[in-house]
Amino acid sequence: MNKLILPFVFFALISCKKVPEPNNTNHNSLKAQATLLSPKPDIKTTEPTGSSSTNSQYVSLPFDYEKYKKTCIQEPSSDCSKMYPVLDQAESARIIKIMGITESNPESIFQIQPASGSNIDIYVLNFEGDSNSQEIVTVHNNKVISRQSIGYAMPEEDTYEAFIINPDMTIDIYEISFTNSSKKKKKEKYKILAIGTISKI
Repeated sequence: MNKLILPFVFFALISCKKVPEPNNTNHNSLKAQATLLSPKPDIKTTEPTGSSSTNSQYVSLPFDYEKYKKTCIQEPSSDCSKMYPVLDQAESARIIKIMGITESNPESIFQIQPASGSNIDIYVLNFEGDSNSQEIVTVHNNKVISRQSIGYAMPEEDTYEAFIINPDMTIDIYEISFTNSSKKKKKEKYKILAIGTISKI
């Protein structure tokens, strides 16, 4: 009786052994290959073509010069450098050289991120002295495409000019009273085209 049971138990044990899934090895192999071939996560740098600047160097739009003055000059805030970063000395010197400025260098230069698909660089130059002025300049391949005065202040006068650069690449220029900053009127409007031309509209 024992001789009959032993072979049967042995056969039962062999039969109960788990049979591997036919595609398990292939599935794991494909999964491993997919992991190796999968692209790296996208890191948004949003740099314009032809620019070596990092995204942290761009002033976010809208760029309201009156708000800049309040945040960075009139009531200095720790948010100033984050909201209104200026170009470093080497990059500023490069822009000054491209523009051919030989005297009265700008106190600071801001970079504006161009509209999507445009490969131009946009800069706002801030001049300070007996009078203050701002100028916007577009550059491509180290050549100036267009430049336009967008702000001016002379303390002896009753009014001064300030600007807002909007996300749609339009620029509103306002005439503002020195004695009452809430008293302002729109004076001019410009548009920065994708090719870099600054046109009055």
